[in-house]
Parts: sequence; C-alpha cells; structure tokens
Amino acid sequence: MSGEAGPDRGRDVDEVKIAPGEEGMPMLATLHRHCRRNLALCALAAAIIAAGLLSGPSGATAIPGVLDQALTGNPDCNATNFRNSSSTLGAMEQEFVPSASQLEGVELCLSTPPGAQVTLNIREGTAGTPGSILATGTATASANGDHWLLVDLPSPLSTTPGTKLVLEIPHSSDFAWRGTCAEVFGSCTSVDPDLYPAGASSVGFVEDFAFRTYAPEPTPTPTSSPIAVHHRRTATPTPEPTHTPAPTTARSVSATSVASAPTGTPAGPPAGVVVAPPSTGDGASASSFAVLRIAWLVVGAAGVATVGGFALRTRASRR
Repeated sequence: MSGEAGPDRGRDVDEVKIAPGEEGMPMLATLHRHCRRNLALCALAAAIIAAGLLSGPSGATAIPGVLDQALTGNPDCNATNFRNSSSTLGAMEQEFVPSASQLEGVELCLSTPPGAQVTLNIREGTAGTPGSILATGTATASANGDHWLLVDLPSPLSTTPGTKLVLEIPHSSDFAWRGTCAEVFGSCTSVDPDLYPAGASSVGFVEDFAFRTYAPEPTPTPTSSPIAVHHRRTATPTPEPTHTPAPTTARSVSATSVASAPTGTPAGPPAGVVVAPPSTGDGASASSFAVLRIAWLVVGAAGVATVGGFALRTRASRR
C-alpha cells in the first residue's frame, strides 16, 4: 500500500484514539481505519488485542485436576443457563456425591463485584442437616458479573466415593450464587428440570446451585523397563575333516615269504608274478634283476609294471 499524501505521509500508524466505551471488536475496526503504511505493525497490534480478548477476564485461574461432579450437561455460568440466584447473610448449602477418592477444588457459578471474598466449607451430612467441616477454602473474585470462581482447598481432601457431602458458603452479603429454578418466582418463569438428582440445595426456591468439583490428576504409575537377558551363544566347533586313505590296489606280500628264502639265494618273485622277458634285445645286468626283487611289491591293480626295462605281470592280469 503506497499510503496517502499529506502531513501523514511517512508515519506508519496514525495516533489511535479510542472513544470511551469503545472496546472489543470495535477497537480492532478503529485500529484498522487508522492504519496507513505498515500493515505488519497493524497486524501485530491486532493480534495482541485479539489475544487479550480471547484470554478471558483478568485473574482467571487455571483449572486443577480432573472434573468429577457437575450439573447435567456441564452448562456455562450465565444468567441464561442459571436463571435463579441467592444472596443471603446466612449459609447456603448444596449436596454432592463424589465419585473420586479425593477432592482438590471446587468451582462456583457466582455473580460478584471485583474483589469479593468467598469462603467455601466442605461438610459432612446433608443440606438440611450439615455435619462437621472437613475442609475450608477461600478465593477472591477478580471479575465482575457472572463467572466461575475456583476455590482451591489447602490440600486434597480424602473422600469416600458414593458418600454424600455438602458445599457450604457461610455468608454471601455482596455476591450471589446462581442455580436452577425450583419454582416460578422472579426471573424463574418456569421450573427447571433437576440437573443434579444426586443432591439438592438448602434454599427452597433453588433446585440446585451451580458447581463443579475436581479431583487431583492421577499419579502416573511408573513402569519398569524389561531387563534384557543376553544368552551367551556357545560356538559350535567345526568338525575336522576325516581323512580316509585311498584304497590301494597293490598286493600285500608277507615278509615271511622273503625271509624264508635260503641265505645267499636271491629271493625270486612270489607265486603268481611272472617275469616277462625284456621288451628290447639288450642284456639285463645283475642290478636290473635286483630291482625286480622289489618291483613285485608295487605292481598296480592293472597287474603290469615296467621296472628297469622289464615288464612285470601277475597271473591275474595274464588271464
């Protein structure tokens, strides 16, 4: 956006003047009208204002724990949902039946001026006949008009689920506790349905006072991490390869057959071994015949071997 000429040129945002009573969305519209050049700055300002509008009334307290008891439908706190109200110098009671084993805080739908001091007692018994005070909490209202006011207890109160207890405001001279209509009277143009059948109020024309009770957040149960069990794996030994000797085809000859030869007489080949003549016409020396004495030990399965020019054959090979 190029902006407008004139004395305002060069200014990012004109001075924003908010008329008395101008607030909320009209304020956003006013800011928009006065924006000139810097849209980013205007957008930031608008975001800040919107955040303030959405954050609710100042002094709002974070809700504790887990919602336990409330009127049916858990209505918002306003004069439409709760048309009735009561303000008195005396005490006002409302029965409730907890389902949790502890009570941490209570919200009350009140119509207050800012700064109103509120005291809340938790009692045994019933609304008609309150018993002993079990716990007391206090709170200061910061908002004006109808709103939920949270009253924290100093410490969580142990309760018995299913056993009736009583919420009691001892006095309320400067504020009112809102509730449902039990009869046609004033702002109650009709009777409301019973939104909390488990309890009732101590005021005849109020069916039930508006309240919410809260139990503490459950404590998470620690879970133990599973213990890892490591099994040691035993290495399987690799079997050594078994050496199987190759079958021999040589004929074994008893040493006694050699030793039985007469001393000084050359031992000849055993029975079944035939010494064939040399394959050539050359004469055989004495050393060649000595070799023949040993050659018969290594004759193969084929039954033929050649040693020093002589061919040896077994009888089996000749067949």
